Amino acid sequence: MSVPHNVQPRLRPSRRGLWTTLGIVGGLLVILLLAFGVLVTTGVIVGLSAFFHTTNQPVPVAAHYYLSILGQDYTEAYSDLDPHAMINGQPVTQQSFTTLATEAFAHNGKVTGYTIDQEADPAHLPITVHRGARIYQVHLQLQQEHGAWKIISADGI
Repeated sequence: MSVPHNVQPRLRPSRRGLWTTLGIVGGLLVILLLAFGVLVTTGVIVGLSAFFHTTNQPVPVAAHYYLSILGQDYTEAYSDLDPHAMINGQPVTQQSFTTLATEAFAHNGKVTGYTIDQEADPAHLPITVHRGARIYQVHLQLQQEHGAWKIISADGI
């Protein structure tokens, strides 16, 4: 049996163009998903930030205070205190507040969570604080001044 000389073997068609197109489309899809994720995350962060910086209601002020302590941003936490605020019955300055918060961190660990009892009187909020292995309650007293709520006393950090 002989094979005719004029018959060429079948060549498979190149799929290089298909793979290039799929690669470009896939890459664009990944970029679009990442951009969408950033936009959604930023929107959520902006929304949460707006909530926590609301000062015309006591619960967001308390939440911002403890969120700042959780992040160890004691300057930001102090901004939620009235200039004449008392911690454990003692007046605090920004420096003394930072010292108290730093000492609490050193002795008991970082604040890892908190819960605000929103059923309570909004001017007297009990906060359940999770710090290291400890769970304890802090009582915040808030007062509205010139349309903004400020913490005027706390029995702990």
